[in-house]
Amino acid sequence: MPCYIESCIYEKGDGDIPKDIPRARLLYEKAAQQGHSISQYNLAVLYETGQGGPQDLARARQLFSDSAAQGFPSAMCSLGHMCERGIGDNKPNIELAIDLYQQAIQLGHARAMYHMVHKKEIIIFLFICY
Repeated sequence: MPCYIESCIYEKGDGDIPKDIPRARLLYEKAAQQGHSISQYNLAVLYETGQGGPQDLARARQLFSDSAAQGFPSAMCSLGHMCERGIGDNKPNIELAIDLYQQAIQLGHARAMYHMVHKKEIIIFLFICY
């Protein structure tokens, strides 16, 4: 847990401690290796966006998956988005994406709810038009 707290401080900067994303990324890595789900999620975001080091979408997807497996709803939603678009492995999987969004919704995640509503609107539109 100390690595997580320290990584948050370096990711945002705090008082006399300047923002240092590469250092935060290293500290998140340590906490993620210890199985800390929020660190896995935060590190995945850094890999996804390329902050503090090279972008690695496959690594981001794996970290989102690790965090989601521990029940972290933000990770479920982010992994759902990656699955929906085939990000990180170039294989879209809408069924898995919907399942992940539904799991996140059951845990009260609003962004997952938005994704599902958007999916239903597209499905209804396609059904009506064809």
